[in-house]
Amino acid sequence: AEACRIVEAGNYRRIAAKRLGIPLNTWNSWLQKGKKEMREYAAGKRTHVTVKATLVRELDKAEARCHQLLLQDVIGSDSVQAKQWFLERRYNKLYSKNPNAHVDDETGEESKVDALEILAEKLRTLLDS
Repeated sequence: AEACRIVEAGNYRRIAAKRLGIPLNTWNSWLQKGKKEMREYAAGKRTHVTVKATLVRELDKAEARCHQLLLQDVIGSDSVQAKQWFLERRYNKLYSKNPNAHVDDETGEESKVDALEILAEKLRTLLDS
């Protein structure tokens, strides 16, 4: 519950782990197992939702609540810069100064290269050969 409050406040999951004193390797292991267990449950391979799967589900919900509140603030803001920031990130291909940039949902880090576009270009090249 505390991890979800930390994430809902706008922090990344790894920050929640650090604030709670959970080693990152342990935290990442829990999240990976939880994701796997959720997939197994969805596929009918499990009959109950585990604690780790519940953690992942609740963290996903906390991130969604944070995201929704932030977007409401940005869209409702009188700040042109806030709205521009939103457009550049939400509609990257249309409004970004660097339309090939990609923001990682997990870390918030921006890469200057769109890996999917590179892959698509390589596939087009192979098909044209």
